[in-house]
Amino acid sequence: MAIKELKPNDLKKVFDFRQFKFRTTKNIKTDHAIIGQERAMRAMEFGVGIKSHGFNIFSCGVPGTG
Repeated sequence: MAIKELKPNDLKKVFDFRQFKFRTTKNIKTDHAIIGQERAMRAMEFGVGIKSHGFNIFSCGVPGTG
């Protein structure tokens, strides 16, 4: 497979904003749920629910995933 040099315009996404029903993102109703992290949330709830001293919660993941 040959490597192709990309020009700036090759990286540009043309987007039709008319498809959205809102004028600005301030008009969007948000849901503050964590998407796709059910297992992590159950583990966090379990850890926070421990009623003893001396326990820690360690959390890690891919940078930028929240």
